[in-house]
Order: sequence, then structure tokens, then C-alpha cells
Amino acid sequence: MKIFISLAMMACLAMGCTKEDAAEESSTCSGSAGFTNIENKITVTQGIYGTISFTEGNCMPGPGPRDCRTCPVSRTVKIYRYTTNNNAIRANNYVANFYERFTTELVAETKSDANGFYQLTLPAGNYTMVVVENGLLYAAFGDGQGGIQPITVATGKAEVNFGITYKAAF
Repeated sequence: MKIFISLAMMACLAMGCTKEDAAEESSTCSGSAGFTNIENKITVTQGIYGTISFTEGNCMPGPGPRDCRTCPVSRTVKIYRYTTNNNAIRANNYVANFYERFTTELVAETKSDANGFYQLTLPAGNYTMVVVENGLLYAAFGDGQGGIQPITVATGKAEVNFGITYKAAF
């Protein structure tokens, strides 16, 4: 199965957490520690699997202090029918990547484990993938056509990693 995602997704993975989760993650993760081999965990034969991660700090190349950290996190993962900005209610007082809700159908939901691993059985189709962060829906990027964090599921299974990056500078 193939998943087509934007270059932005390839550059940065993103997903959501609560304030309590963020405090716990800061004390338990250093650098990119905590990622484990997920191959033996995969049981889906049709759908997606991957790792949810949280990146924070200065991730800019070049001189100066660099405190960039990427850690696996446990988050609620939600898959909606392909959703555009016209079908989304943006969260007030938040950066553009946060939404209160979508008017499209919720297709599937799961929670990643402590190592960020998740998997979902999904039929072939076009979807929007978000995570729950601070009680809101978080998406890291769009497709340039108004689509929010799009994924395309084909036949079989595919790895789709999701990074939460709103606390990082790139």
C-alpha cells in the first residue's frame, strides 16, 4: 500500500498532547531517545501504522544553541474523510494548525502507545489525519488545495509517521 504525503510531512512529523503530557515528556525524553523497532508490532494488513512524535526547541541548522528534541508520544489519532478548510472550524487564539472540529465524517480513531506506535485498519481512500493536542485537533500541514493533513490509502499497509512540531523552530 502506498501513502502519498506532502514534502512538509516528510520534513517534520507532528502530533498532539496535553499540557500534562508535555511536562511529562520533557522529563522522560532526551534527544530522539525512546523510539523502538515497530516491525514486530504491526498487525494491520490493510491501512496505516507509524509513530507519533513531538518535536520542540531550536532545530535550525548553523551556529548558536541548538536544543531540538524529538520524542515519541502517546496521543489520540483521528482519521476523517478528506477534509478541507471549508469543512473545519479553526480554534480561536491558536496558530493555524489547530481546529475545534471538522464537519466531515470521523472514520477511525486510536491512541498511540507510550513509544508513539499506532495502527489503524482503513479501506483504500483519501483521508485527513490529525491528533488531539490540548483538546483540539492538530494538523501539521495542508496540501495546497485547502486539504488538511491529507493521506491517501491504497491497497495493503503503509507507514505514516506524524510529527507534532508547533513548539519547534526550523
